[in-house]
Amino acid sequence: MMRIGLDVGSTTLKGIVLDDQNEIIYKDYERHYSQITEKAASMLRSIARHFPQEKQAQLAAAQQAQAQVQEQQNQYEALMEQGTQLCETDPEQALGCFEQAQALYPEESAPYISYAYALYCAQDYERCISYIEDELGLGKAYDIEAQSQLSEILGAAYFECDDYAAAASFFRLSTAGGDITVNAQRDYAVSLGRLGDIDAADEILSQMYAAGASGDVTDYVQAEIDYAKKEYLDAESGFQAVLNQTQDIALQKRALRSLAEVYRDCAALVRTGSSPIGNPATKAVEVLANGIETYGLRYDSTIWEMLALAYFEAYHTDPSVPQSYLRKAGECFNRVLELGVTKSYLYSNLYTIYYELQEYDLAEQTLDAYAAQYPKDYEPYAFRAMLYITLENRKEQSARDYSAAVEAYETAGQLLRSDDDATYYQQLQSLIQQLQKEGWING
Repeated sequence: MMRIGLDVGSTTLKGIVLDDQNEIIYKDYERHYSQITEKAASMLRSIARHFPQEKQAQLAAAQQAQAQVQEQQNQYEALMEQGTQLCETDPEQALGCFEQAQALYPEESAPYISYAYALYCAQDYERCISYIEDELGLGKAYDIEAQSQLSEILGAAYFECDDYAAAASFFRLSTAGGDITVNAQRDYAVSLGRLGDIDAADEILSQMYAAGASGDVTDYVQAEIDYAKKEYLDAESGFQAVLNQTQDIALQKRALRSLAEVYRDCAALVRTGSSPIGNPATKAVEVLANGIETYGLRYDSTIWEMLALAYFEAYHTDPSVPQSYLRKAGECFNRVLELGVTKSYLYSNLYTIYYELQEYDLAEQTLDAYAAQYPKDYEPYAFRAMLYITLENRKEQSARDYSAAVEAYETAGQLLRSDDDATYYQQLQSLIQQLQKEGWING
């Protein structure tokens, strides 16, 4: 006679069948969702179908106290509800709720998915990506629906990191579990547009129209597609319309950033006379400076970086802007550095600004910081040599000494690598050759 054992846990029902030698010949496992009687009966019927020759069986069952099960279930549901409500307003506290829910029901996928979403809401995108990919193994232990939810969160996190290829890939995977959210469709279409796949982006936008997505969202996606197609005037008009019409603050911020990107790209065309938008850098300054105040973006390094470049470009391309724009560009570049961003061009631009302002002490201090941050780069030494030449040229001829400039020039030459952009070194080399020709330094 076979023996059947059932174990009713807080969330799951486990069953095994033993033969006469106490060997396990069958086992089953499923979540009971508090429907213990129904699920147990269903499992017994399944066992009977697997062993039709067995007419009798011994049954042993173990069950937690029903009150304890219900109390645990109530606590779990309360934590999940509280965490969900806190995700948008206090994601750090939400994370704590979901951790407690995981401890109560470690087999459930929901608290792990919600934890990943809370990391996304906390804007800890790298941690969110690592959590889903490494700690949860992309959710491969869960069902398709759970995997799709995790893929959607992962796609959103990669989107915020500007990794549009990864974002598009995971948004596509998220469709395996059925329809995806409007926000995911929105970012999926934008990712495809940024990757140059305009037809696919248009297809997603068509699906959004068919699904009844709100007009402000579809207008935003259409503007993004126009931007991807380099139809800058249409993109500008579209993003401005979204900013003026939508009440969705998150969408306003997206439209603000994208509009600034339109102006940034057009500012690069101004110097060749091919920008379809007049004075785009000046417009970018207005949009970004207003955005920082309106949306409280004082700690958004990307926005400050865009504003610094906008001030810098506006000063050099729009004669109508005040001279203070150059100094404001320097203040914004310093703000980016204060926020912990380290990029070599930030130092080189900041040096250039101080040099143009003839604030040579600040220019040299910037080069000191540049060299300390990037000790293997030749550029800070090339700039230093050019700065020293400028300073010596301002002196009376009898007081000039170019030895410090020559030393910096030699250091730059030693650090110059074959794959470096040698533009600044070549400019410096021309200055050194002129000084040699004039007899100020030895050849």
